[in-house]
Amino acid sequence: MKHKPIKPRLVGCLTCSPVPPAVLPRTKRIKYGWLILECDGEWVKVWGDGKSPSPKKIEQLYREQIANAECVTLEIWTYMHYEVYELNKDDGKWYLVKQGIPD
Repeated sequence: MKHKPIKPRLVGCLTCSPVPPAVLPRTKRIKYGWLILECDGEWVKVWGDGKSPSPKKIEQLYREQIANAECVTLEIWTYMHYEVYELNKDDGKWYLVKQGIPD
C-alpha cells in the first residue's frame, strides 16, 4: 500500500454522518454520494448517487486496471464528508487512508 491506514473518526454532520468503517466491506454498495475508482491517481470510473456496484464487483469489472496499478483507491464523496479507501493487494481489503470535509 502507498498510504498508511488511519483510524476512522466522525466527520461531517453530527446527526447523519456515520463513523466510516476502517475496512470497507467488499459486498457493501455505496448508496449515497459519489464513488470514484482511481488507479495510480487516474480516474477510471465515477458512479453517481446510489448507482455504484460493491467493491467486490468493481474488482471483477476492472480487474486488469487494478492488477496493473500500484495504488488503487475508492473515493466516497458526499455533501458533508468524504472517505478514501486504498486496496491492499496483499490481503484484498480496502483500508481507510483519508477522510475529511469537502471544501
